[in-house]
Amino acid sequence: MIKAISDTQIDLEASAGYKPPTIESGIAPLPFTDLGDREFELLSYLLVKREIDEGKHPLFTKIVLMQGVGERGRDCILYRNDIVCGVIQCKKITSRISRPVVIKEVIKFLLFYLLDNSLMPTPATHQYHLYAAMDLSEPAAIFLNSHISELDVEVNEGRFDNYVKQVTDDYESFSCFRENPPVDNVLNLFKGLSFSFSNSIDLTARVYNYSNLVSLFFRTVSIVDIEGADRVFRKALDDYGIKYLTDDDLKSVQGRIGNIDKEHRVSLGIADFYGLSRDFFSHMGEEDFKAVLSSIAEVQRLFDRLIINISQKKMNELVLSEITENLLNKGRIHPFSVIIAPPYLIRRIFQETLGKSISNEFKSKDFMRALTKKETLELVITETLNSSNRVMNGDLSHLTGNEDDINFKMRIFERIHQGFSTITDAEKQLRKDLEVLQPILDDIEMRVTKLICPQRTIIINDTAFIDDAEKFKKVINDLISFM
Repeated sequence: MIKAISDTQIDLEASAGYKPPTIESGIAPLPFTDLGDREFELLSYLLVKREIDEGKHPLFTKIVLMQGVGERGRDCILYRNDIVCGVIQCKKITSRISRPVVIKEVIKFLLFYLLDNSLMPTPATHQYHLYAAMDLSEPAAIFLNSHISELDVEVNEGRFDNYVKQVTDDYESFSCFRENPPVDNVLNLFKGLSFSFSNSIDLTARVYNYSNLVSLFFRTVSIVDIEGADRVFRKALDDYGIKYLTDDDLKSVQGRIGNIDKEHRVSLGIADFYGLSRDFFSHMGEEDFKAVLSSIAEVQRLFDRLIINISQKKMNELVLSEITENLLNKGRIHPFSVIIAPPYLIRRIFQETLGKSISNEFKSKDFMRALTKKETLELVITETLNSSNRVMNGDLSHLTGNEDDINFKMRIFERIHQGFSTITDAEKQLRKDLEVLQPILDDIEMRVTKLICPQRTIIINDTAFIDDAEKFKKVINDLISFM
């Protein structure tokens, strides 16, 4: 006969225990290991009870908390329509629970069942839930996730028999099993159980759904959200003229320019200078001044040219491998659909890599104008279909090159338009192929643009870095990695 604990007693026990402090951030796991053993059992019980009431456990209709003594391997009992269908065993251990501990804990419960079959009326469907105040070790987690095959490993390596014998020796209740431990019975019952486990991270996420549980078992200290705290913290530091930097490279930059006064800071638009006074620039001759600006502009042009060339090279490699070889050559798309990939990707990639770093005044009104992904795709489709339609109607005026070049282009045209009678056929096929093609286009765009940040800043250092052994070593290692 199971004696259920009244709600009044549960409330009394829950409110009387020690409340560990915790920061109410919703990020770090709650300090379950700071609770007492009984408090952790109470918390687990109240959590599952609320979840059952909200229909989050459709297989259970009731949960009962055990008295805490003589529970026979069960801290909580789960019911379905007044029939016992599962148990929850709570382990409040301050370290990760090992595989042997898990196995022996279940063996203990099964030995009690062999003494009293009412503990598990339907063994084939019985569920065993393990709640860990911290976590399981990796071998223990692997065991519970694949317990049938893992049990065979334990048996084959001779450990399972030893575990059963150890448990019978450790508990006086099992003295009747000591001469002949029921290894086979326990093994068969073990394989029939269904297992699940929850660690501190799982339990934290669930407990935070019920704020009254957090306040009942923990002494909480509320803080602002991370982004809000970050803004407040940074503003406070800025008010005192202190820069909040965590990145080592940013710290290095801050160390070089943070103490330079305003008189030695000069911004010329395309470049900012630190450590050179305004008076220095006023004494610079016109030719020297032009030479400085021209040199900076040339470096920018060089990098823009490299960005275009490298982006296009990477794009062509990916179009060949991901579209031509993986889609076209395997018959997943029509040859016509391939031709929209290069112009679409060029527009998208250049908009991302160059569009955000140059002034609107210098952007082409056509090629670099800001368009959404959908707008860019529709523009390329329209241009492609218009070009094909002109050739289908015998208009070759837009094809460039000599006669041989045009004849070669016409042979390609016939190949990629194979099976089309009208431009409508081509558009229909293209729209169909886009279901397969669009995710690949998105992936290629992401992989190419990942090479280059949309906004770029180049910092030119003096040679003092050579005297810093760590910085010099880092520079050498970076250079080696590029070779």
